[in-house]
Amino acid sequence: MKKVLNLLLSIPALAVYFYGATILTEYGFASYFHIPYSFISASLSDNIIYFFQLLTVVEAILGYMRWQMWLLVFVIVLTIVYLCYRHRFWRVLFGVVGMIILLVILLGSFNFGKTIAASTADFWVLPPGCLAAGLDGRYVIPAFYGENAVLIHIDQNNKMTGGFLVKNITSLACEVEREAIGTVAD
Repeated sequence: MKKVLNLLLSIPALAVYFYGATILTEYGFASYFHIPYSFISASLSDNIIYFFQLLTVVEAILGYMRWQMWLLVFVIVLTIVYLCYRHRFWRVLFGVVGMIILLVILLGSFNFGKTIAASTADFWVLPPGCLAAGLDGRYVIPAFYGENAVLIHIDQNNKMTGGFLVKNITSLACEVEREAIGTVAD
């Protein structure tokens, strides 16, 4: 009974952990483009989509592992399980190490979001002359928040020139298009 109770209590803890990792990743992405954290959406669908994409990447990586690597992973897991059931010391040690690893991964989510932003090469872009007079130039859309698009002005070298605009998608007089423009430098 106690094991079942611990399992049920750990599910909300894991959900909060994954939720925090998703928000920190999105915060890292937004901070690369100098978008305030108030634009971060904290929706359940963002969490599900984010972890589905991560699992897709993990699945692709695991697909490249040869049978020797699978055997090594199996032996390591079997050794850890054996040591944990054999001695309390190993159980505590692996528990502490596991918690430290989870904390490092959580804190690394912010940097992971910045890395994603720095390596993204495909953006939604506005065609020239789409915005009102005085707002000419090249704009990319790194993020959508509800009905709004966050526009980042870039120069000819794909370097951000500073600031951002928030425009309602329906108020734009043109269609946004997906384009491979290359990475955007900070």
